[in-house]
Amino acid sequence: MFFANDEKGCRIHIDDARKGCVYTCPACNDPVIMKCGDIVAHHFSHKAKKNCDPWYKDKMSAWHRRLQNCFPPSSQEIVVWNTEHTVFHIADVLFKYNGHTYVIEFQHSPISRKEFNLRSRFYLNLGYRLVWIFDYCDIDPPKKILYKKIDTSAGTVELIWPSRDRVRFLDDLNILEYADEEQFHIFFHIATGLGQEVEHSFPNGESWYTWEYANPFLRERYFVEPRALKWEHLDEFDALYYEEKEFFELLTHYTSKKED
Repeated sequence: MFFANDEKGCRIHIDDARKGCVYTCPACNDPVIMKCGDIVAHHFSHKAKKNCDPWYKDKMSAWHRRLQNCFPPSSQEIVVWNTEHTVFHIADVLFKYNGHTYVIEFQHSPISRKEFNLRSRFYLNLGYRLVWIFDYCDIDPPKKILYKKIDTSAGTVELIWPSRDRVRFLDDLNILEYADEEQFHIFFHIATGLGQEVEHSFPNGESWYTWEYANPFLRERYFVEPRALKWEHLDEFDALYYEEKEFFELLTHYTSKKED
């Protein structure tokens, strides 16, 4: 985490923290220590070496930090309690815009369907609008995501996500059971190239087909949002697409227009 409370209870960013001072976790109030090495980004870490919030990690990827830093410090790492004030979680970003409260969760590491559902329902049940942004660019091994066609005038793209690479935890997920199109959004950050269907032949003469990149060395990075909230098998779908610069400008727009 990049924020902690000082001895007066004031919220302090790791870059403003001073050695020798006492800092505590803003969620559980347990002591945290400064981690200021030369390899991993400077951050606070629980002394007990375990997180009070199992959904939140002390360390985060460079991709996660880059997107989170599109928002001001006052919107980052916000502790959110349930209505009974018995359970809390740390939202990556929380801000108000046009009378609504938004939570944005950035996800670089793998996530199970169970955790995805628990996290989604936690924020949606509190009346927040929830945005998930998944990283499928800077992961190892990379996933194969191809496109059939890009319609620049409509801002849409037809994507192919082969079975072995697709995001399986979204299979059969019906977000409409507990959210609508205004409440819930999923974006994928992908590296994609033009796809082509390749025919293969069995010895008996029968054919089968796979999708391969038309140019295996050409990839473009986009943020894409599937145009449906119910998926049976997310292997081919239409999506709205945003170029990286455009998407970062979009996040910054909400930052500049946010309400207190």
